[in-house]
Amino acid sequence: MRKCFVCVLCLALFAVGQLVGTAQTAPPATIVNLGDYAKGDGSDETEAIQRAFDMFNVKQPNQQHDYEFREQQGVLFIPTPPKFYGISRTISVTEKANLVIRCETPRAAGMHNTAYFRWLGGDGGEMFFFNFCWGLRVENLSLSGNGKKVTGIQICDVGRPYAGATHPGAFKFSIFDHLAIDAVGIGVKLGGPPDNGADLAHNSFREVYIDDFAEFGFVVSSGNAANNTVSGLTLTAAEGAQEGVRITGGQLVIMNSCLGGGPAKTTGAAVGVYAGGVNIYGSWSEWRGPFLYGLPQQPMPGHLKGDSNARFNTILVGVHHYPGGETAFWRRPDGGENPESMNPVPTSIDWDYCQPLTLINCSFWGGVKLGPNSGSPIIDIGTTFSNRDCTRFFGEGIEKYGRLVQLGSVHPDNVRAIEPYIVDRRNTPGTAPPKAGVWQRGDRILNIEPDPAVPAQAWAGWICVEAGEPGRWAPFGRIAQP
Repeated sequence: MRKCFVCVLCLALFAVGQLVGTAQTAPPATIVNLGDYAKGDGSDETEAIQRAFDMFNVKQPNQQHDYEFREQQGVLFIPTPPKFYGISRTISVTEKANLVIRCETPRAAGMHNTAYFRWLGGDGGEMFFFNFCWGLRVENLSLSGNGKKVTGIQICDVGRPYAGATHPGAFKFSIFDHLAIDAVGIGVKLGGPPDNGADLAHNSFREVYIDDFAEFGFVVSSGNAANNTVSGLTLTAAEGAQEGVRITGGQLVIMNSCLGGGPAKTTGAAVGVYAGGVNIYGSWSEWRGPFLYGLPQQPMPGHLKGDSNARFNTILVGVHHYPGGETAFWRRPDGGENPESMNPVPTSIDWDYCQPLTLINCSFWGGVKLGPNSGSPIIDIGTTFSNRDCTRFFGEGIEKYGRLVQLGSVHPDNVRAIEPYIVDRRNTPGTAPPKAGVWQRGDRILNIEPDPAVPAQAWAGWICVEAGEPGRWAPFGRIAQP
């Protein structure tokens, strides 16, 4: 019995030793209070703030792809400052994992002088640079650029050393909750050089307010940006801002957002797609200009360069674009509604991009223009137009190349009523063979005014038997007399 008791005791002590050893080797959860490093009195405290962030360091992995850090790093608590935390150089948040950065209280759009962090440096650069992180949770962070053309937040990975070379890393599975940015050049920039470097994926932005931006609100500029979601995005542009959202590589999903409002006059669209793609659901815009640009890759400044080879479909579902301002009060001299010559936004979408564009139950003030480079089908399901005097679908992509597919088209006498027609270049309603446009063999005009008593109209339609402009056509489907 004694021998058995000793064995059991030894085993128990061994198990306890294993538990103790495990507890000693696992990194403990850490709480750091920024108030212990910086006063928040409005002075430049860049170095002290950076020291607080550097308290959470991850040991450099010893393998090229070992960036799935799993240890719990802890919490950086940022108390409400008496004035603000002043920074004059970029705060770097590099190689962090499972770290919570929590400001004490949230801020909203129009915060002006109430932001937690204020920029005291000059134009250019970034206020916060998030680099090669995994599983961050950033709560209630608020930044003011103080009217300087800086970037509020840049998120990417500039590469990391391994085996004597620099290899791309990743920024994944992170959440930015209640983010407020004010008076900057660019609000948030996701990605950066190299074009196809970092894997920027599965990141979520919730309740984001970007107010008074001078250039762009939200920029995606990496061919490896995917599965990134923004919900509750509110953008308010400063005078002369270029675009609310700019996509020059990768893909972004936007939900339940207000993409541009306020009285500022802007130079571009609420959303610009130059490479990659964007999906927008249930969102509103009062942008004083077009809602969407889809244009071929243009020469970009170095800090906005994207990946022109990564192309994705663009989908708009339940999007409403209304220019705002005094639009509703512009009238003809005779009291009628807006003529085209007085219309401040005749075009809500200017699409000349080779990837497909899908519109589902959207409502636009201006028309949809399709250019000659819109080589893929443009699919529309039930779009209506608030300005009944606008030209709804137009441009060379439609008039010449017939690249529009409609499921449900407007009634000829009421542009706000949708009829259950399916219209494409293979089934185009008409009363005669076309006299213009580029047509392919097999395209058809379906006769919407059939009359067996009139020889020219006693056909189901006309079919293109030889491609060309407008090609050669022949009638088909003779209609017999009743």
